[in-house]
Amino acid sequence: MTYFDYGAAAELFPGRQRSRMTGAVTYMRFDTAAEAVRYAIEVLPAKSFLGAFLEMDEERFDSNGIRRLYDSAEYPLCRLRCDSEPPAFGKTSVVVTDRSGHTQVSGTK
Repeated sequence: MTYFDYGAAAELFPGRQRSRMTGAVTYMRFDTAAEAVRYAIEVLPAKSFLGAFLEMDEERFDSNGIRRLYDSAEYPLCRLRCDSEPPAFGKTSVVVTDRSGHTQVSGTK
């Protein structure tokens, strides 16, 4: 993958819904492309993600491109699953990373 500036401002255009929904997600602008990528993958409903595109410096990335940016080793933010081991059956945990990069894990053991 060529260089991608995750720190540059970016715009996210969710895919269009066939039927109008109350509270549907529309165009969003983000201070950093990394935040836009995280929002698209972790928050955007699947129906809106399909057909979504990210625009940064007049370059567009479709939903497949957004997924590649999120999965890239260069992606600077903590992903939804920050810990390296998958959870064991019957155990729940919550991983929270604050802006300074401190990670806190809580849950049952």
